[in-house]
Amino acid sequence: VPEAPVRASPVRPAVRHTAPPPGPRASPAPAPRYEEPTVSREAPLPEEAPATVPYAAALREEPTPPSAVPVRAEASWDVPRGADAVRAVVGGLWGAAKALAQRVPTDAPWGRDEGLARALHPLGVLLFERYWRVHVEGAELVPAEGCLLVANHSGALPLGGPVLGLALERHRPELERVRWVLGAEVLRTPVGSLGRRLGAAEHTRENLFALLAERRPVVVFPEGQAGLMRSFAGQRQLKPFAVDDYVAIAAVAQVPIVPVAIVGGERAFPYLGTVPLGERQVPLTVPPLPVQWRVRFGRPIRLGSNAAARADDRQFVEQQNAAVRDAITAMLHELWA
Repeated sequence: VPEAPVRASPVRPAVRHTAPPPGPRASPAPAPRYEEPTVSREAPLPEEAPATVPYAAALREEPTPPSAVPVRAEASWDVPRGADAVRAVVGGLWGAAKALAQRVPTDAPWGRDEGLARALHPLGVLLFERYWRVHVEGAELVPAEGCLLVANHSGALPLGGPVLGLALERHRPELERVRWVLGAEVLRTPVGSLGRRLGAAEHTRENLFALLAERRPVVVFPEGQAGLMRSFAGQRQLKPFAVDDYVAIAAVAQVPIVPVAIVGGERAFPYLGTVPLGERQVPLTVPPLPVQWRVRFGRPIRLGSNAAARADDRQFVEQQNAAVRDAITAMLHELWA
């Protein structure tokens, strides 16, 4: 049988893949911008509640766990030198001047101006590392789960909060950012309005509970404004504590109390008197002097698991307050020596 002829398959033309016509390139998505988590202003105690409501009622029965906080970029701790140091000083002073010119209303929600904090950070590093040569001891004792740092005022300006914030940022960068509270009379001064933008809040029970719920170190200055007006002869003596409510707040919030001693600010910003500013008296001082600061963190004072039940016991509060005061006094004497 003759074989059938083999039919050749038709040759198909090669398909050329042409790229789509060039168009406008889509701009890359902007990098997510870190924003400081806003603290809820919802007070644990209703405003209409009487002052006799026990501290134990200030917290909910089941505290809400802290919300996830985005990881913040680590700030640079390279000390500015030469032209960078000049730019850091000029930029920091200009940022502070603008912040002071734009006074924060006393009833405005408090927070932290990240732009101003970034502008002032190089100047803060320069002051911390070179000009004041801040020596820090005991930073490893600060608990990671949040605590109350109870410190003394040092100097005529309320700079203890920023200095402690830089100290823990330098030596304990894994901790949440430090916040601090000041009395209303201090926050009404020009320096207080600048402090609001850097992380200060008014010393109220509601603010302390809200900040402690974020598991961050919170600084309290129980001496109040009197601690800023310490004469040269009495710079080694603590003023009487104007407030002791921090003991009950720590007991209810179940956080330890860490005594902190600060030395050096009373010579860097000596108190020279007061000047009238409207209806207020503002401490008078000099430009910052190049005096070494020393900061010492003491061992945490844990109030115990049953401390919340004793938060309304005045004897318990006074005993713990005296223990904190004695610890700060002992550390101050050691640092002065």
